[in-house]
Amino acid sequence: MKKIVAMGLIFTLIFSVFPIKGSDKIMENDVLNNGRILYVGGSGPNNYTHIQDAINDAEDGDTIFVYSGIYRENVVINKSINLIGENAKTTIIDGMRKNKTVFILVSNVLVCNFTIRNGTIGIGFSYHLEKIAIKNNIVINNIQEGISLWRCNHCVIYGNTVSNDTWGICLYGSYFNRIINNNLMKNEENAHVYYWGNWPLFWTNRFLRNYWDNWCLPIPKPIIAFFYPIYPLIQFDWMPRLFPYGDNNLENTPTFFYILI
Repeated sequence: MKKIVAMGLIFTLIFSVFPIKGSDKIMENDVLNNGRILYVGGSGPNNYTHIQDAINDAEDGDTIFVYSGIYRENVVINKSINLIGENAKTTIIDGMRKNKTVFILVSNVLVCNFTIRNGTIGIGFSYHLEKIAIKNNIVINNIQEGISLWRCNHCVIYGNTVSNDTWGICLYGSYFNRIINNNLMKNEENAHVYYWGNWPLFWTNRFLRNYWDNWCLPIPKPIIAFFYPIYPLIQFDWMPRLFPYGDNNLENTPTFFYILI
């Protein structure tokens, strides 16, 4: 019965991954190739105990479904697979502060429905990858970036909560990516999105209680992109922190500026 529920969840998540229509969108067949479904956790007789073991046995086009639980491992994705958690709040990959919690080495990958925490980087991409979807994850308490892309193109980062990292989402030398409907909150230095690249789409993301080193007023901080498509054209961190996290001698923004978004 649990596997029937899991298959329904897999179907729903995969076919709701792609929020933007357009000629250069990630196509469904680029991520899902009708492969096998492998299970991690739960009580099935052939289920894997570790996510990495399932990845090692997977082939391109397979889906790995991970039941709720805490998985203390550093996951390396070297196959074009769908990696899907049962519930983002209860399916936890803990990097134990040792390395990247999730490190993606190949193109055509979906990572969806996890809490990804306690890594040097939460989700890291290798160089020159394409068509990766990161959806509906909670990326929290990582030493450096929450999500980091280097020279990666045509990727979607959608519906994630990225918080309590040094930086939020960082793109370096990356092109035609879409960063849509994410929440960036309580990041220690800035909720950085580095647009060193060409034509990212930055759409309806929400910022709250991040520290910005170029802002010192107890009012919402405007976020404006002059050379790249952003919607709305001006966004705000509605309650920016005035001092870096970890400075116990200084208070953050007064609570009367709190605005629900």
